[in-house]
Amino acid sequence: MNEPRTILVVDDDALTRRMLETILEGAGLTPICVGGGAEALAAIGDALPRLVLLDLVMAEPDGFEVLRQLRARPRTKSISASATRTASRGRVRCNSSTMPSIRPAAPFTRGP
Repeated sequence: MNEPRTILVVDDDALTRRMLETILEGAGLTPICVGGGAEALAAIGDALPRLVLLDLVMAEPDGFEVLRQLRARPRTKSISASATRTASRGRVRCNSSTMPSIRPAAPFTRGP
């Protein structure tokens, strides 16, 4: 069963992880932040998050491979995933793939 308030943040950029952690904690959610794909797969073994905010363009395993592995496991195939960053290479791979469950995250903007 998914942890209802747990969000897994997977990004190789420490500043992005910290920003998302701050935003999620401020919203009353429980972020688990990791810096790479291998760490993400290990973290999901410990806790089943409701959502994965996933950087697609990372060192191996990249976000696409993490998503493939999540979809291949019965326990994790229904976890929602959202891309936190897509370079043009990532965007092409995502659009041409068979991963309809991934959604690009809206960019963060500063308020007035």
